[in-house]
Amino acid sequence: MKEKLSIFSGQERQVQIQRLDVFTGLSGIDSAEIALLKQRDNLDSHISEYIKRPEVLSGLAPFSLDYCHKPSPGWISQDWGNFYLDNPRAFFLTNKLSPEDDDFALAGISFAIVNLDRIDQVKYPQMNTGYLSKGDILVSQIQVQDDISSRGVAELKKIRWEKKLLGTVVSWADEFLFSRVLVVPAANNYWLNLCPDQTEREKMEQRLFMRYDVTATRLGFRREETDAPYCLETAKQKIFNTVFG
Repeated sequence: MKEKLSIFSGQERQVQIQRLDVFTGLSGIDSAEIALLKQRDNLDSHISEYIKRPEVLSGLAPFSLDYCHKPSPGWISQDWGNFYLDNPRAFFLTNKLSPEDDDFALAGISFAIVNLDRIDQVKYPQMNTGYLSKGDILVSQIQVQDDISSRGVAELKKIRWEKKLLGTVVSWADEFLFSRVLVVPAANNYWLNLCPDQTEREKMEQRLFMRYDVTATRLGFRREETDAPYCLETAKQKIFNTVFG
């Protein structure tokens, strides 16, 4: 497989192989997988398989983890009800609270892949989209279902759902060799900026600040400028930059 790896252009073949051996040894990736991951072929099926791994599901019980991809943002409907996606791709935490009724605990995180998915710049009027690079994972929605019950909220809090969902995006991005994960700050939230009532907007901003800014910061994300998203370089990308930089 090594002779097929042309992604490291500009290096002598032997040097490529030596550096590749170092990278795969440090990152734990099979060299035969790298070309496939870089091509992004069958991405949806790979993601669906990834989130069923025991190590990914660890600590989520009794919740299940699902992946959804639709061509454009909008409403989706499942057994657990309806959810509006701000981005084409999403992970969902779901748990049916009672076999006798349709009471679900549900939360989702939606994201887009820069250059693979359409990024609607209108939704980020106060954020400099010049910070986005090809292959970045942009997260702009971390949300519970609108009509979730108080019992459902309580169950989600037990597993620290915001951290679990964002952490899943980061671990998946790292596994599939995406360079960075970005999180849109609360102040740049599209729905917050549409809120006409000042009092309601202030309450909403406090809630979203905890959900986006605080969660991202606790997971190691950092922001360079006030008009920039929070950014986290994936672990394998750091190794790649060290070996091939």
